[in-house]
Amino acid sequence: NDDYFGGKTYEQDPVSSTQAHVIYSFGRGIWAALHGTYDYGGRTTIGGTENLDLQRNSRIGATFSSALTRRQAIRVSVSRGAYTTVGADFTAIGVSYNFAWAR
Repeated sequence: NDDYFGGKTYEQDPVSSTQAHVIYSFGRGIWAALHGTYDYGGRTTIGGTENLDLQRNSRIGATFSSALTRRQAIRVSVSRGAYTTVGADFTAIGVSYNFAWAR
């Protein structure tokens, strides 16, 4: 943004993200997974002055899924902020029902 508040230039560095997933199948449509994510970057600069907003955030999570029938499954997941410098630290819990139209 070349015309930020007061005619200054506003810039933001890119945010890099790395993810890792480990999945284990118990057979018969039942599986579990562990997840990890690390984000780094996003520092902003206004008029050539760096702000103290470098982001270094990591999340961990787990998912469990079980088939109910050949076309239906239920999934439970949880995600937790392990380390947060900028942004909200949260815990998310989800339950979902999956239906496959074609098999």
